Amino acid sequence: MRVNFDTKLSDFRGRDFLDADGHPLTMRNAACAALTNIVKGDENASIEDKMTREDLAGRIWRNETPDLPVEQLALIKNRVNLVFPSAALVGAFVRAMENPPVEGERKVLPLASVQDAALEGFEAT
Repeated sequence: MRVNFDTKLSDFRGRDFLDADGHPLTMRNAACAALTNIVKGDENASIEDKMTREDLAGRIWRNETPDLPVEQLALIKNRVNLVFPSAALVGAFVRAMENPPVEGERKVLPLASVQDAALEGFEAT
């Protein structure tokens, strides 16, 4: 699957997540941080596991990831979930990975649209 790691991550209100320097957080930054940071349980990880994550982070950083196999996508999503405590950030990352935005378009629906969609098919009584 092809993933655009340059995609900026934003919350459900459309506000960009920011990195430590105040710049918009991209999928590239989040994925590389998730793959290379240490979380509980990593102290028992094999050298091969650590090298696999480091190699994948390097390829993502250099934009050498034309198509990623399902196993690598699952690894990235699982690591993002472990490293980042924010449900909003994890949700934004997974949605961007599974439903990439159209070039130049932000996928943010106004609340009224979300409510209308949720009520579609129901009649007021």
